[in-house]
Amino acid sequence: MRAIGFRAEPTVVHFAIVEGTRDRPVVLTRNKFAAPKTYDDADQLVWYREKVRGIIQNHSADVAGVRFPEARSQSAGTSSAMRRLRIEGVVMEAARSLAIPIKAAGGLQHIRAKLGMSHSPKEYMAGDREVRGVQLSDHPKQMQEAILIATAALDGDSK
Repeated sequence: MRAIGFRAEPTVVHFAIVEGTRDRPVVLTRNKFAAPKTYDDADQLVWYREKVRGIIQNHSADVAGVRFPEARSQSAGTSSAMRRLRIEGVVMEAARSLAIPIKAAGGLQHIRAKLGMSHSPKEYMAGDREVRGVQLSDHPKQMQEAILIATAALDGDSK
């Protein structure tokens, strides 16, 4: 199985392609993209939709995950937070328009629960730790979150 995980920011979207199972993930690639700054808000959202659709198709993703901000985030209600939420909505719609199920969507506690982590994902990302064989410190913070949400979207090992 192949999953794509997205971590949006107000002006850029990070993504990671992870293959395997939730218990044995393999990071295939990671990257980021941003809409042209010359586009207005609506045109940027259209651009993000088409970009997400193209990436999902190019990487043959089976499932998707989207990292949301925490419900009680300090930046909640700000214009940048609202912009991020709009982009996350477009990412989810683009995936579903291709019949790609969103198997994981949430904040860090959602990731922790899906992966059965003993510590907060922030603790794994802050140190030199690995998650299921993936060395998180090899990747920038937003990419770590994209990798974790993609891993959370994978199916667990069959027993």
